[in-house]
Amino acid sequence: KHTSNLMNDYPCISKLLKHVNEHPLVGKGELNCCNITCYSTNKHTTRLHADRESSISQTHPIATLSVGAPRRIEFVPVGSSHTNVVHSIDAVNNSLYVMKPGCQSILQHRVTQGNETDCNSQIRYSISFRRYISEGDTLEAIQNAVDCDPIGNTDNGLPSPTRTRASLILGDSFLARLDSKRLGKDKKVVLNLAKGGSRIPDVIQSVEDFKNDSQNDVYCVDQIFVSVGTNDIRYCKHDGVMKFKGELFKLVRFIKSAFPGR
Repeated sequence: KHTSNLMNDYPCISKLLKHVNEHPLVGKGELNCCNITCYSTNKHTTRLHADRESSISQTHPIATLSVGAPRRIEFVPVGSSHTNVVHSIDAVNNSLYVMKPGCQSILQHRVTQGNETDCNSQIRYSISFRRYISEGDTLEAIQNAVDCDPIGNTDNGLPSPTRTRASLILGDSFLARLDSKRLGKDKKVVLNLAKGGSRIPDVIQSVEDFKNDSQNDVYCVDQIFVSVGTNDIRYCKHDGVMKFKGELFKLVRFIKSAFPGR
């Protein structure tokens, strides 16, 4: 059962929140809500998941205080096998661990079963502090939430989410006329690679050029808009529409391989 109450109704939790916001690992110090989970026995677990609810800010960390019996927190890359544990934390009594901004986009986590211990010491409370998105948060802050594949790895071998979200426009003159700056409204990067007269092979080549240019490594393409067909159909003489259909499927497969998960 889940209940929702004002933080001010719980002075002890409010005091904890104040201390957590002052912790150097939390950074901005703007966490404003708390989620408490009780693990009543060592067999109670939390399945593999990521905290990516729309009500939670992805530009703020999640700080969790562990009280009671120790538990192991395991981290698995998003889209990977559930057995591919790349990092783990032993959350002991009165310990704090922080998941930084971007963690929810690249890693899932779970709470495993505890060891067999005395019944009186099996209970664990997870007191998790987050940033709840309120009406006072700007649209820009919400849209700039990190939701990208990592460029590389940090010193401890974990992915580092440092790419800038971008929308990619591909195709012919229908999209080439669009103004990237007006589309982005200065809140998101829009890259327009469309060119007049482009056919499907030209679009594939433009994607290859984009991927091969190291300057584009700073971008995480999370939206792709494509317009093709007009110029391709003109060259479908003998095979007709079936040839165009095959080329179109080829383009879709290529884009999916170039931008997995998009």
